[in-house]
Amino acid sequence: METIFRLFYPRLTRYAQHYLADPDAAQDIVQELFVYLWERRGNIRCVSLSALLLVSVRNRCLNYIEHQNYIGRYLDHMPHSEVEHLYATNLSISANSANSADPTSVDGSVLQQLLNTVLNNLPDRQQEAYRYVRLNDCTLQSAAEEMNISISAVAKLVNKASEKVKAYIQKHYPTDF
Repeated sequence: METIFRLFYPRLTRYAQHYLADPDAAQDIVQELFVYLWERRGNIRCVSLSALLLVSVRNRCLNYIEHQNYIGRYLDHMPHSEVEHLYATNLSISANSANSADPTSVDGSVLQQLLNTVLNNLPDRQQEAYRYVRLNDCTLQSAAEEMNISISAVAKLVNKASEKVKAYIQKHYPTDF
């Protein structure tokens, strides 16, 4: 099995990267496939090992993509504050697991640092609208009055900023659920 791994792993990893933008996810998928095959090595019957491996990697990549899309749709339908809490909980667990007796405690400073990083990279108007509506709990109307723009313009700015915040969080701090 080690010979098969050494022979096929580089090729299968490159093949998985054609489906996935994340090289780490591609490597994980190929490694998990080999673990799966090792655990079932006595029960596997195939005509072409190469075809079995390629089809298995393709199917696992497609399942991974489908799962990522599901997560994205799930987060799209969650209220923004719940998404922030979900990521804050995940971040504090990973940041504090070695230092804390209670790994489920939420560290607000981690969330604040994450949001500040994202917000500081937003265009000024998006940042301002996002801070009014999402962080200061202002209504769209009051934010529009403060910014001297229409309510629909504030809504568009907040939505664009929210999409960027969510994308940044998903990219830098993925969750497992």
